[in-house]
Amino acid sequence: MSELRVRPGVVDAVRVGDRVTLVAVPQEGADVPNYGWVGVDRKPPLGWLALAFLLVVAVIARVRGLLAILGPGSSRVL
Repeated sequence: MSELRVRPGVVDAVRVGDRVTLVAVPQEGADVPNYGWVGVDRKPPLGWLALAFLLVVAVIARVRGLLAILGPGSSRVL
């Protein structure tokens, strides 16, 4: 893990321990590339949000709600 210097606007969006996505930008005549900010890895929070949504649908709409959610997903398989 290494330390990175970022612009002030980016610092507001990132906290210590956050996983970020960077892209290496090679420079002519330099051994070490510059890195460009792409974004923050949000997969875990979005996964928890999706799970919470499925649970709410299961509690409120029961089987029909779950089937309504699975329907479009199963049509992609076909």
